[in-house]
Parts: sequence; C-alpha cells; structure tokens
Amino acid sequence: MKRIRAIGVGAGGIHLLTVQAVEALRATDVFFIFDMGEDKAELANLRKAICACYCTRAALQVCGPAQSATGCIAVL
Repeated sequence: MKRIRAIGVGAGGIHLLTVQAVEALRATDVFFIFDMGEDKAELANLRKAICACYCTRAALQVCGPAQSATGCIAVL
C-alpha cells in the first residue's frame, strides 16, 4: 500500500525535529519538495538539508513552480 506522509519541520532547525518526525523521515522512500522561487529558497534549502541529515534511503525530487500546478506532491 502506498502512503503519503506530511512531515512538519517544526521550529525550522535541522536538529529540532521530534523523534516521531525523524522516524517518519527514515521510513519514507521518496520526498517531493517544491521549489517556490528565490523568495522561498531558504525553506527549500532547509528541507533539502533535513533530507540529507536524516533520510538514508529516500530519493529526493525537487519540483519547480510549473510542476507544482500539475500535481507534484510535497511530502516535507
């Protein structure tokens, strides 16, 4: 069965995630992160850093603004 998880970044620090969030990150196979342009680049970079730190088996897909309108799902 396929599952979609929405995982919040909490206070916005790589090392401030809850244990439950880290467990969910480690159990996830694919992450989709929206690239919402330069105004939101810091948030996208934070999400990428979180994946690099905690996601050992997951694939990462960054979706541009045009793709987000076509149904790309943001998991993180």
